[in-house]
Amino acid sequence: NIYNMMMPGTFFVGYLMSIVMAGLVPFAVNSLLMKVIYVWRCLPDCILNVLRVILPWAGDLSLDNYPFARAEKGFEPMEVGISGDYSAMIVNPSVCFCMLFFVSPYVWKTFFMMFLSMIFYYCFCRYQHLRFCKPAYYTTNRLDTTVNFLWGIPLSIVAAAWCLWGLRSGHIAPEASTTLKFTLVAAAFQASLVAWLLAYRFLLDPWRQFDAEESDKSTFEDVKADMLYTWFNCNPVYALKCEYYFKDACRTADSVAQNPEALQ
Repeated sequence: NIYNMMMPGTFFVGYLMSIVMAGLVPFAVNSLLMKVIYVWRCLPDCILNVLRVILPWAGDLSLDNYPFARAEKGFEPMEVGISGDYSAMIVNPSVCFCMLFFVSPYVWKTFFMMFLSMIFYYCFCRYQHLRFCKPAYYTTNRLDTTVNFLWGIPLSIVAAAWCLWGLRSGHIAPEASTTLKFTLVAAAFQASLVAWLLAYRFLLDPWRQFDAEESDKSTFEDVKADMLYTWFNCNPVYALKCEYYFKDACRTADSVAQNPEALQ
């Protein structure tokens, strides 16, 4: 049952459905609402006012005009869901690692499909994050640090499975009672989790904040000699000024670099 739940639903279908539910469906629904409310006006105003509340960025507008800027906002894609991606990275391995407690021909199949799903997920995220979603800004590392702490859960499940199979094989406490065996498995889980939390907290100290030091002391001439592009040939405003500035006198970009006030 665990394998049938994970494959293909959790491993593949869920990610593909996010494109449909967060991309195609909102686009179709918002397009229809815009047409019904502001183009066709095919319903009574009382119903259109109800639909207007559902239409993104139109709650405070009248039925007469839907500005172009608001329409663009309504078609904006969702933000990059880093928190949702992180939750899958914790939950899916944890569920798969629970298969280590059982003797089943589906154990190796589960881990093999998890491996394939990670390859698929890497390619999927390349498209989703870079082509499908809009940027999301995070000002601290709290989310990343919290997820790294939570990674101790799947690791501790492996430790508990190791203890369980040690008990089953008779290498650990062969004469122990059932209650004691359950206690040892739980203790292995807790000990592994505490060890991970303490090691990550005190050895790496992820909450420490420090400023990056500038290690490159190259001058403008050094960087220009090493690269094809500079601030001058990639800046639109500067390029527009040069279109007229260099027509009137024999001046070069290097001379302007020495005297930037010449363009003011």
